[in-house]
Amino acid sequence: KQKEENFVDYYEYDGILLDLAYDLGKRLLPAFDTDTGIPYGTINLLHGIPPGETKIASLAGAGTLSLEMELLSRLSGDDRFG
Repeated sequence: KQKEENFVDYYEYDGILLDLAYDLGKRLLPAFDTDTGIPYGTINLLHGIPPGETKIASLAGAGTLSLEMELLSRLSGDDRFG
């Protein structure tokens, strides 16, 4: 039992993955700035939407990304993602 307690103490989660997801989510937000809310298919994570980007997008991909952004909103407490 002592060995298990040390293992859990050593691997305590520090929130780094949520921090990284939050950073990525902020970079993806411009992709959702469309008339329909369906995100652009391409976004440059440093510079935003490329000039001339088409509004044609995959609904399946957009649906999955929307669900992930909603979960990020709940986990982070930032309503911009939901």
